[in-house]
Amino acid sequence: MEGLFDDNTIILGDFNAKNTTWGSTITNARGMELSILVTDRALCLNDGTHTFRSSSYGSTDALDLTFRSPGLFPYSSWRVLDNIGSDHLPILVEIDLKVNCTGMKNLHWNFKKADWSLFEHISNNLISQEPISDNLEKELSHFKHSIFTDAKFSIPRGKSIQTHTFFAHNSDLKPLIAQRTELLKPSNEETNAIISDNGHVSVDAREAAEALAQHYANESRLAFSSSDKHLAKVTRNQIKSCRDRPADNPLFNVDFTLPELSYTLQNLDTKKSPGPDSIPGHFLSHLGILGMERLLYVCNLSWKTGTTKAVEIGHRYSHS
Repeated sequence: MEGLFDDNTIILGDFNAKNTTWGSTITNARGMELSILVTDRALCLNDGTHTFRSSSYGSTDALDLTFRSPGLFPYSSWRVLDNIGSDHLPILVEIDLKVNCTGMKNLHWNFKKADWSLFEHISNNLISQEPISDNLEKELSHFKHSIFTDAKFSIPRGKSIQTHTFFAHNSDLKPLIAQRTELLKPSNEETNAIISDNGHVSVDAREAAEALAQHYANESRLAFSSSDKHLAKVTRNQIKSCRDRPADNPLFNVDFTLPELSYTLQNLDTKKSPGPDSIPGHFLSHLGILGMERLLYVCNLSWKTGTTKAVEIGHRYSHS
């Protein structure tokens, strides 16, 4: 935790660390270590209420923890809400602190009012200003910069519509929630006994859980022989060598064509969210001829070099 907390830091999650300090019935090694780490650096907001209920054993504990910087503590509140289906109860954390926020507004492109003729004209001019190079990252950067600059002149932007979803139990759900709550209550039934490989029968729930954990640990442990490791090494070398030699099938050595790209863009689902390149599908489906030719060059350059790092446009559309 050294250097992790500043004046406005919040860390929360299922730490699976038990400590009586924040309401657990016992203190385990992880809980002790976590308590030492956060001392003098952060304050725990938990009020001792248990946040976890085991549906198998009916036991409860405080596993979901919230830590905050000392400066935020006076303005913070923390409480556990009603169960909504998980074995971890929902937690509401609030900060009653006014801050001045500065930054870019969350704007969206208004495609319904776009001037696509102007978009096509400007994109052709901007994209053709830079000479073609064999530097893939440079080509990508120029392509993206050109069409986003173009969009600022031809597509209006507006504030995004903010929607807030509030969870409320309506009259139809209340009986079902009451039934589920009743089922989640601890039962007095005896837990299933676990018989180990040596014939030992577990005497309580804790011993049964430890036996199951040990069984899964043994089953999930993979052992690789020397021949397995050798085979893996040979396979990796074969894959690497394939990148440096022509494909046996001549189809993979042929460039993508403009009709193929045009067909792909015509069938592009523009309603889908942009990929890692952040370029909306509407931009690409309304490119002019020079823009399409430059995008085609990027796709073919990506395919020839086999470069996928930072290759967003070419990789996404050359595999459509």
